[in-house]
Amino acid sequence: MQSESDQMPQKAKTYKVGDLIKLEKRIRHILISSDNWGAVAEIWVHTDKNNPSKEEDIVRVSDDYGR
Repeated sequence: MQSESDQMPQKAKTYKVGDLIKLEKRIRHILISSDNWGAVAEIWVHTDKNNPSKEEDIVRVSDDYGR
């Protein structure tokens, strides 16, 4: 079954320096830069203190950096 989040967005959203982007769990997303540079600070919030998430929990569908 394919969920709505399995679809690539039809239109990119544009953000400016200082904007906060919050993604809910299990939402497929991709970040791209329209310039030659960009910086993103990721804050990972553990939602279950008895079972903290880890890097291996991330499902990478596509990754330009070989992770």
